[in-house]
Amino acid sequence: MSSKVRQRGVALISALLVVALASTAAAQLMSSQYLNLRHSGNLFMRDQAWQYLKGSEAFAMVLLDKAIKNDRLYDLLGQESTFPVEGGVLTGRIDDLQGRLNLNGIVNAEGKIIGIIQERLQYLLGIKGIDGALADTIVDWIDSDSNPVSQAGAEDDFYLGQTPPYRTANTRMASIGELLLLRGYRKIPEKKRRELEKDIATLPANTPININSASDDLLKAIGFKADGISAIRNRLSKDGGGPFKSLDELKTLKLLPEEKLDGLATTTEYFQLTTTAQIGRTRLRQYSIIHRSQKGAMRVVARSLGTP
Repeated sequence: MSSKVRQRGVALISALLVVALASTAAAQLMSSQYLNLRHSGNLFMRDQAWQYLKGSEAFAMVLLDKAIKNDRLYDLLGQESTFPVEGGVLTGRIDDLQGRLNLNGIVNAEGKIIGIIQERLQYLLGIKGIDGALADTIVDWIDSDSNPVSQAGAEDDFYLGQTPPYRTANTRMASIGELLLLRGYRKIPEKKRRELEKDIATLPANTPININSASDDLLKAIGFKADGISAIRNRLSKDGGGPFKSLDELKTLKLLPEEKLDGLATTTEYFQLTTTAQIGRTRLRQYSIIHRSQKGAMRVVARSLGTP
């Protein structure tokens, strides 16, 4: 083979290598550009979803104000609504947080255990198939001292022995998710935890239970018998007269001794807005706690993404 032929072969191979390298570089550049465009698109859709979630709070407060003024609050609560928005859909629901047992009310500002709240919590735990001793664990997590209230309780000496170690809050719970930090809570079957969490709240103030929104399980925990719960349900129906306007109306039914009615009410100041924004491939869920003062002023006091 002549040297000219060999040189032509080498040149051809070199040219093919250059083309292959250029093609590989171009493919990598296009792939990188595609990923960057997709990442930018995802960020845009996430930001769009977040803006819709923020706007839903203002809309919910308008709906609440209108429903309360028109005496239609209980027609609004618990109803899931879906709204089409640019690029996707927005789904929302408003719930009465005072139709639940407020765990933060189990200890008052002076650190004293409120017996009737502790008793109701223990009964509620039993109804849900959970050991009532968890009530003591909750007390120890919230109260300011370092002395367990019982063998079922837990203070710093227990939590500092965990991996990783941490300390008790010694203050009100900020959210229901905080329960996962408590001794033994993770060992409870998830289904039972979810059922319990439907009937409890962690509100920033000591709040009464709104009898108009309480579930059957919570009514049982308060002390109502089956026939008493039926009487309440009949009264709450439209044919029965609708929601109680005052505790005096409940007292006339004589379903419980008056001392057992302590900590109950017929109005609500705290509501939870659960909103889901589905924009393209992005899906965000937000939980917002809305406070409505007795004068009618409303504001968002807490919000979280993903978990209540």
